[in-house]
Amino acid sequence: MTTVWFTRDSILTAAPDSTVLAVELHITPKTWPTVSNLLKNVPLISDRSLDIEDLASVTGGDLAIFVTKDATRAVAIRASVASLPPDILASYGITAQEVGAGITLLSNTLLPVSGIRSRVRPPFFPTSALWLGRVELPDAKLSGALTFDRDGLLVTFRSPKSSKTSQTSLPEGMLSMMFASPDVKNLSLASSYFLDQAAPLLDLLSQEHQTFVKKDELGATQILISVPNSGWNQGTLVDALGMMGAYLTPRIKDQLLPDGTTSQELLIEPDLAAVEEISVSGHTVYRVVGNGDLAVYGGNFDGQTIISTSASVLTSFLESADQTCKGNVAIFTPTELLQEISNTSYDPQISTMISLFDKIKGISIESKRYSTEIRFCST
Repeated sequence: MTTVWFTRDSILTAAPDSTVLAVELHITPKTWPTVSNLLKNVPLISDRSLDIEDLASVTGGDLAIFVTKDATRAVAIRASVASLPPDILASYGITAQEVGAGITLLSNTLLPVSGIRSRVRPPFFPTSALWLGRVELPDAKLSGALTFDRDGLLVTFRSPKSSKTSQTSLPEGMLSMMFASPDVKNLSLASSYFLDQAAPLLDLLSQEHQTFVKKDELGATQILISVPNSGWNQGTLVDALGMMGAYLTPRIKDQLLPDGTTSQELLIEPDLAAVEEISVSGHTVYRVVGNGDLAVYGGNFDGQTIISTSASVLTSFLESADQTCKGNVAIFTPTELLQEISNTSYDPQISTMISLFDKIKGISIESKRYSTEIRFCST
C-alpha cells in the first residue's frame, strides 16, 4: 500500500543552502527493513556517529539526508525539537533547527536553509518494486524515484528520449565499464603521418564501444576495449596491432651532423613489428610486445573486436559469467574504486562512503527511451 500526504510540508524544505544531493526516505513498517539494512552503521551527519537506528523511534514517517557542496552531511526528520529526547542531542553534540511545521534539521553546526522542490511523486497504485522515496540533484535539476526490488536499489530519473538499448554486464573483478561513441573525426592531430598510421584504430574507436578497467595481478591498471559488430577481419586487426607494436618499440637512429654534433631520430616502423599468435582461454589472440612490460592483445570474437593491455584482463572478459547488474552507459564496482581512491589520497569521507556501499556489488547506469536508471546492485 502507498500512503500519500497531501496537506503537510515536504521534508525537503529543510534542505541546507548549496545542497547537491538529497535522499528522501519514507519510513513505514514495510520499508523499514530495507532502509535500516542499507544504512546500518552509516553516519548520517558529518563528524557524528548518529545513524538510522538512532532516529527510528523519533521520526514520524520520513526523513531526508542532505549533502552540500563542501561534503557536509545533515539529516532532516519529521519531528519537532521539543519532541526529541534531550540525551540524543547532548550525547552526539548535534545542532537541531526546527525549519517547518514539525520538521527538524540535525547537523554538526548551524546551517542556512533554503529548501528544494521535487518533481517526483509517489505512485498512486501498487507496483512490484518497493517505493522508498526520492533522490534530488538540484544543480542538475534531476529528480528521481527511489525503489527496491530483488536485484537491488534503483533510482529512475526522467531524461530526454534515447535510442540506447544494448546492455553489457561487468565481468568479475573489473573496476568499471564505460560506454562511449566519440567523434574522432574532429581530433586535431599535429602529424598527418600519425593520422595515416592510426586511421584504423581511430575508425574502430569511432564506433560504439565499451572500455573496461581492472587491476592486474601486479596491481597495475589495465584496460580492455570491446567493439561489437566492428566489421574488422583478421588482416585489419593484425595491421592495427602492428602499428601499435611499432609505437611500443620505437627505434632510435643516431645521425652525424655537418658540424660534428650528433642528433637522434625516433623511428616508428610498423612493418618491423612482430605480431604473435597465441591462445587465451581457448581463443586465438594476437599479441605485440613493446619495451619493458608493455604489450597489447587483440582478437575477433563473433563479430566483436577486443583490444586489451593485459592477458589477465582479457581472460576475465572471455570467461565472465552472466551477472544481474547490467547497463548501457556505465557500470562501477564502488568499493574497489573507493579503495583505489583511498590508496592515492586521504579523504575522511571515503570511510563513510565505503560503509554506505559495503552491501552494493555494482552500480549500473542504463539509458532507456524516456528515463535513465541508476541501479545499486546487491547481487
